[in-house]
Amino acid sequence: MSKPRFGAQVDTVQPAIVAALEQAGAKVLVLDVGEEGAPDLAVLWLGHTTLMELKSAKGRLEPEQRRWHEGAARRGVRVHICRTPREALEAVGIVGELAEANLRATREMARAFQAEQRRTEKQQAAALGAQGRMRSSVRRPA
Repeated sequence: MSKPRFGAQVDTVQPAIVAALEQAGAKVLVLDVGEEGAPDLAVLWLGHTTLMELKSAKGRLEPEQRRWHEGAARRGVRVHICRTPREALEAVGIVGELAEANLRATREMARAFQAEQRRTEKQQAAALGAQGRMRSSVRRPA
């Protein structure tokens, strides 16, 4: 059983990192889950959740944190170690190469959605036009 973590020391970089992520539009959850070694933040952005361990410029992982991160990795989950707001933004994909890939994917999804919307509108217009032609061809008794 792990030792409780409630009231754990807050890293000095946390306020700046949280502010940068929130300003960029991400949802930030500060994790105080009661488990020693658990990450500091969960960040929600574009349908993905990123776990973050915050450290000062010279900060190192504690043994419990290393064990927690290794356990997460065995389950296919990565915990990013971030020391600056820029590193946090890059880890989430708000800036850097991942951000560009996310932006391209979002644009492609928007284009596909718009094309589908245009197809649907054309089909609806064609169906309405066909109904109008059918009505005009039906003769009413005199």
